[in-house]
Amino acid sequence: EHRITHLDRKTEARADDHLTVGATRHVKVGAAQFVEAGTEIHYHAGDKVVIEAGVELTAKAGGSFVKLDAGGVTISGPEV
Repeated sequence: EHRITHLDRKTEARADDHLTVGATRHVKVGAAQFVEAGTEIHYHAGDKVVIEAGVELTAKAGGSFVKLDAGGVTISGPEV
């Protein structure tokens, strides 16, 4: 099944939403992707998780951050 939408598409689930894919799932976004959850986002992989960025990768939590870029690794927080 192939579907093409030529204008904006908005979907709202007012309760739970579950998706099961039997093999590989590939998502390609042209400009930016934003994911927000009220309390938790959890990723699980049986073997490995790879996060790749072309220029910079930053992880932030509780006023602290770890940044990886061409200049190296920057760690900032109240206690390091």
